[in-house]
Amino acid sequence: MNSALIHQDGQVVFRVPDPQGVTGLDLRDRPDALYWQHVRSGQHSSLIEGRTPTTDRELLVAFRSIRPTSSPADKSLVVSVSREQAAILAPWRKALLVRSTLFGLITCVAAIGLLIYQRRRAAYARLQAIRQADRAQAEAQLRDSEQRFRDLFAHLPVAYQSLDVAGCWLDANQRMADLLGFESPQQLLGLDFIDFWSDEHRSQFDGAYDQFKINHNVDGEITLRRRDGRPVEVLFTGRIQRDAQGRFLRTHCVLLDISERRAMEQHVLQLNAELESKVEARTAALAQANEELHHQARHDALTGLANRMAANERLRSEFLLMKRSLHPYAVLLLDIDHFKRVNDSLGHDAGDKVLQGVAHLLRASLRESDLLARWGGEEFLVLLPATDMTEACLVAEKLRQAVEQAPDLGAGGITLSIGVATAGPDQLSEDDAVRLADLRLYGAKKAGRNRVQAGAAA
Repeated sequence: MNSALIHQDGQVVFRVPDPQGVTGLDLRDRPDALYWQHVRSGQHSSLIEGRTPTTDRELLVAFRSIRPTSSPADKSLVVSVSREQAAILAPWRKALLVRSTLFGLITCVAAIGLLIYQRRRAAYARLQAIRQADRAQAEAQLRDSEQRFRDLFAHLPVAYQSLDVAGCWLDANQRMADLLGFESPQQLLGLDFIDFWSDEHRSQFDGAYDQFKINHNVDGEITLRRRDGRPVEVLFTGRIQRDAQGRFLRTHCVLLDISERRAMEQHVLQLNAELESKVEARTAALAQANEELHHQARHDALTGLANRMAANERLRSEFLLMKRSLHPYAVLLLDIDHFKRVNDSLGHDAGDKVLQGVAHLLRASLRESDLLARWGGEEFLVLLPATDMTEACLVAEKLRQAVEQAPDLGAGGITLSIGVATAGPDQLSEDDAVRLADLRLYGAKKAGRNRVQAGAAA
């Protein structure tokens, strides 16, 4: 509970307890306060319920206006006593909840008891009706059920058989007779089931049947021999029927002819083998085609040499190898002198023959480990692994002389200008040596052609 003293003008003099700090609050700024309802009522005492804006809680508040007699005052004071409605109603709500719960439990128990009673009474009535039914009609229904079961048994879509403890037929359906080539199931009764096992499985019958009687259940596949001697493959499953003392009574076994399925499986396997063979042949053809495409993508169609793409790949791998081994390699850029004159004067066919002849001479003068590529137009690139500048110059001069001294290549005397550069561990890219060789090739051209340039152009 809370108590407060409020001046008639709306000033809260004090409030105890006061956790929200209401003391000193001027209610004139809060026209919706419960206090003003008391003032507007014009009564000395009032009981008001509602939500107070100062604490935002549902309260029940008692107001009383007073005028102290011990001190003169022109305006009265108002005393308020408040309490939350939830606290006031809590005992009543608790009692209501307890009584409602008890009433609900009593109602549920009574309803469940009544339901159980009615069900038992209905069940008893049904039982009495069954007992009072005509026994003759029940027996007729039983005979009708047995006949329906027998018809169903005779027309099962799978073969059924029942054997005695020695493995002889006690019962079978028409599908079983058809399976073994008999006209009716009665012809099977008394015959020994082992006589219809294939020769390869017959010796296993006694052990398999004894194991069946021990395990109570069996399933698997077997090849039987029909009455006319033809083999038939079957899928079977069976169980043992015993009496209350556990003694053997008979077997119950269902058999399914899977001969056609086996033939179909063999046909499918053959088709799969043929398909796999075709797929392998097609895969090999595709692999060969891919290999040819890979070769064509990295070789020049005219000269048969590696093209610029293949040369860049080899330059990259050789550069990485050099960084690991610290062994330098050499790059030679070769250009056919005055090749434009050959094309202009003799035609492009003659120019193609010159390119092919030069490519053949260069290839014959290099090692297997060296790379010879057509760099573009009449330019060729030679990569010499693990080769320093001195060795590279010797190789370049050898190539220049081989072309210069060659017999007629179809366009008169042909000469080469060659730029030589080496790649060492201090270079940052595989392109550095190529750019340097290209600069030196330009220097060889400028110096008069038909020469090897290995230094000054840098």
